[in-house]
Amino acid sequence: MTLKETLNRVRIMPNGAIVMDNILACDGHSHNAILRVITHAHSDHIIDLSKSVRFCRYVISTPVTFDLITVLKGIKIRRKIGLSYDIPFNINDYIIVLKRARHIPGAAQVFLESPDGITIGYTGDFKLPGTPPLDVDILVTEATYGMPNYVRPPPEIIKQTLFDLVRRSLRVGPVTILGYHGKLQEVMELLRKEFPEVPFLASKRVYLVSQVVRRHGMNIYDIWPLNSLEGREIEAYGHYIFFDHIMSRRQGRGIRIYLSGWLFNKPMKKIASKEYIVAFSDHADFNQLLEYITSCSPKIVIVDSTRSSCAPIFAKEVRKRLNLTAISLPR
Repeated sequence: MTLKETLNRVRIMPNGAIVMDNILACDGHSHNAILRVITHAHSDHIIDLSKSVRFCRYVISTPVTFDLITVLKGIKIRRKIGLSYDIPFNINDYIIVLKRARHIPGAAQVFLESPDGITIGYTGDFKLPGTPPLDVDILVTEATYGMPNYVRPPPEIIKQTLFDLVRRSLRVGPVTILGYHGKLQEVMELLRKEFPEVPFLASKRVYLVSQVVRRHGMNIYDIWPLNSLEGREIEAYGHYIFFDHIMSRRQGRGIRIYLSGWLFNKPMKKIASKEYIVAFSDHADFNQLLEYITSCSPKIVIVDSTRSSCAPIFAKEVRKRLNLTAISLPR
């Protein structure tokens, strides 16, 4: 397959829509596409969703993602298809499959097989381990951390560092953990297993998101809204872990821990007397991106530049290190 042929089949629009064969638009709206796929519930992947609700024949996503969008955005989607992982959906002789992506609850990769047998895949956002490779001819990938120096320590070291910091901090008082929706719930599940007796408090929206993912199978329990009667009693007692969105201005008590993928080469950094950054990310770092692409063995790689300023650099690194045809779009 030539690059010219590829560009006739895959486009990335300035609004972030990944358009495949003019039938399917992922994570953005296209007036030419009859289908819209939402890979997950973060804001930069539900751009122009109201337009897709009006003009697309169907909006496709996982049931978890639809429930999260309802809680976070209040958007009602009438013509929707809640598609579980690995279940094919057929339309106009195309086959669409959502594959698991390890990012936030409900996150999915997109696999499209055209009537002539050409296969196209889109990663959405993901990290390793836990994201299966897509066996496709054309691979569209994210590149949030696509610079060669964007490398973090192994995930197990980061996780253990977080556990140790929380354990030390709980000995002297409460702990506040700040992150994005989805990442917070992943950390809640990890900490609940590590600290089964410590009560969890959460801001209202974090609590609502946690209830959604709990209904879909995440092992999160003993969590109360901060402003509930139980929450106020726990706060007064002073031994708890409080979870809040990273953009919140609320001043939580005790040690504050920020979960951020923008810390490299070390698992943790102290930034103030009672504030720390832990390098816990829900995106692949540079090495994981290369590892994933290698496992897919695509003929052509397209890097999404609407969500990453380093996409052109990452495409160059793919060409150099993996000897694959790779470009960033839009140019």
